[in-house]
Amino acid sequence: MNSLEGMEKAQPSPDLFARIQKNLPQEAEMEAPKQSWLSIAAVILVVICSNAFFITNYYNQDAAPQEVSSYDQIISDFNIYEL
Repeated sequence: MNSLEGMEKAQPSPDLFARIQKNLPQEAEMEAPKQSWLSIAAVILVVICSNAFFITNYYNQDAAPQEVSSYDQIISDFNIYEL
């Protein structure tokens, strides 16, 4: 039961970390491709333009909608009801 007595903590060699880093491939700074920034900018531009279009159309509407009835012509053509 006393087999773990006298064990020492493992100590790495002082230059181990430097050797590991030297063997790892150097990571280049990752940059987002130009095309992804261009597509993001295009999407934002489309959203802004569509919002501007719908907002201007909303405010340019007439206050009361005009009633256009084509039922009178249909009724007279088919003689369904007397006018």
